[in-house]
Amino acid sequence: MLSDGLINIVDEGVDIAFRFGNLPDSNLISKPLAQNRRVLCASPNYIKHNGLPRHPEELAKHRCLILERSGQPLNDWYFEIDNKRQLIKVEPHLSCSDGEVIRRWAVQGYGIAFKSLIDVRKDLSNNKLVLLLDEYVRGFSHSDTEVVGVQAIYASRQYLPMQVKAFLTFFEHWLNKEISNP
Repeated sequence: MLSDGLINIVDEGVDIAFRFGNLPDSNLISKPLAQNRRVLCASPNYIKHNGLPRHPEELAKHRCLILERSGQPLNDWYFEIDNKRQLIKVEPHLSCSDGEVIRRWAVQGYGIAFKSLIDVRKDLSNNKLVLLLDEYVRGFSHSDTEVVGVQAIYASRQYLPMQVKAFLTFFEHWLNKEISNP
């Protein structure tokens, strides 16, 4: 099952879930797999036609690509301005509930996206996307935390089937290899 939404893994019968971000207070088990952060990015073509924002407040003049969760736009973007965490509420130019679609829209030049570095690292290394306002981002995003790691989430350490343990070991190895090899 692929979903950018939050699901109840127990009710859905899911053995293990992978997610960006920190697990809210829960009875579930969370195993950190990799460090990650959010970045603001756009395509060189978008910048050529729309200009380069120099300050987070200039995002009001730009086309922002917004992820939705449960029908709500995640358009509260946080930045570090004058050594303080400050909220900039951006207006969605396009929005959807699929992070991969947001990435593709950014690559195609439709606007500026706040994405996980893991999601866009290959696009950055291939110059399909460029970082924007990174001196203000410092890992802040629409979440309340700076670090947005990749986590494995499961219901119980005690009753984790061997197949799930083996898959988790494989996935962790694969993910770390992928991250270290852009």
